[in-house]
Amino acid sequence: MKPQSISAVGIASLIVTTAFSQITPASLDFPPYDTAFGVDGYLTEALYPDAFSHVEDTATHGTRVYGVGTDAYSLWISCRNEDGTLDTGFGNHGNGYLETGSRPSHPKLAVSQSHGLIVAASTSTSSSAVQLVRHDATTGAGDTTFGPGRSGMATFRLTHGTTRLIPSEVTDLVLDESREKIYLTIQAISSNGGSYTCLARLDWNGSLDTGFGSSGLVVIHYSGTNDRHLKVAVTPDGGCYTAGRTVSCGSTAIYVKRLTASGNTDSTFGTYGYAVISTFGSPGVASILVDSSNRPLVVGDYAATSSRRQFYALRLTTGGVLDATFNSIGYRTGTFVGSTSVRESLEVTDAALSGSGNLVLVGHRADEESNQYAGVARLT
Repeated sequence: MKPQSISAVGIASLIVTTAFSQITPASLDFPPYDTAFGVDGYLTEALYPDAFSHVEDTATHGTRVYGVGTDAYSLWISCRNEDGTLDTGFGNHGNGYLETGSRPSHPKLAVSQSHGLIVAASTSTSSSAVQLVRHDATTGAGDTTFGPGRSGMATFRLTHGTTRLIPSEVTDLVLDESREKIYLTIQAISSNGGSYTCLARLDWNGSLDTGFGSSGLVVIHYSGTNDRHLKVAVTPDGGCYTAGRTVSCGSTAIYVKRLTASGNTDSTFGTYGYAVISTFGSPGVASILVDSSNRPLVVGDYAATSSRRQFYALRLTTGGVLDATFNSIGYRTGTFVGSTSVRESLEVTDAALSGSGNLVLVGHRADEESNQYAGVARLT
């Protein structure tokens, strides 16, 4: 079935949960909409206030769905019920919306399922800092156990040696609930225009974890241009994988790095802790995940030809080489259903592993006639 056309579509993030099993497509055929949600299976966020331009990230807790966005002054979180209606018992405006933060930019959202707490992270355009807020997932009340003044907000600044860094965007936010740690990947610049991709780990109370890297921070990569592709995934032993982009032999490539629980490079992975994959031209990195066997999966899009982009999904072994048990060659490429265009702009924006271990990708594409579509694909 051909996907329904959606004007100027973009999918911010993907959620695969048991409460919303309809979200998981059954095959590479475009799945039917769940008509019990919103209007005929989808909804356009009722933006409040008007300057809240779009939803930047989503998360779930139980049967609730949360969206986060910003206006010129505040961070806004909306809470919707299973049928898509606003939960009027949530937030500080009495209508399903929570307003918090100070001049935030590019927010990310996560929910602690075991603690029933919402965490949102963003950069602050007014203080050149990274800020996090934590609230009760049911009522939206501020968490008084979080932040220096236990006000529900925590902020920190970035340095690399003696160089002060100005954060420009939080590119990923992941919770390690079993160890009560918070991971963030951050894009930053220095006063001389250098671009840094950084990884931060915080303790559950909002303080930088001094047992990780240099006082809670690790600089993963430095380059002369912005790279908004750094992503992180936590491993069962308390370490983590990061994935981003680098330059190899003059071309952009994917790199994956493994860190120990203390933030040191794990030299048992790849070459001195790194794996570089140069298979795909001009790749973007949308997500990194860890499967039940502790193997990293990286998902994104790439330039298949000079006029056509496709998605890719690759899996590495725990030793840092392409896993030949995944599609025989370690990776799979393709495009979203209904794609027949010779010229096509395709972007993967997020991915998730279902409970059965299948890999679900979402994104959007525009064909040569400028028709725009939402895209969903599932791989074994």
